[in-house]
Amino acid sequence: MKNPVSRIVTPAGLVLREIANEPDITLREVARRINLTERTVYVLLHELEDAELVTVRREGRSNRYELPASSELMAAALDKALAWEAPKFGEFSK
Repeated sequence: MKNPVSRIVTPAGLVLREIANEPDITLREVARRINLTERTVYVLLHELEDAELVTVRREGRSNRYELPASSELMAAALDKALAWEAPKFGEFSK
């Protein structure tokens, strides 16, 4: 049987989770925490923005990422799924 958590814990979901947990996080730090390249996280963020799951706001020379309420609920659900899964397969990066 396929692991049910793997159906909802995707790279895009992990990006949402990191932003929800730390709103001032940088793209570079997200990439480091979830073990993806910065380019991959950049592409995922733009896909999430197109899907209206993330708002990207320019602040000086940096981008700030904000989640609408629906995305915050998704990130909270991911946290619960990861907490349920961690005892079986080891801790996920945080």
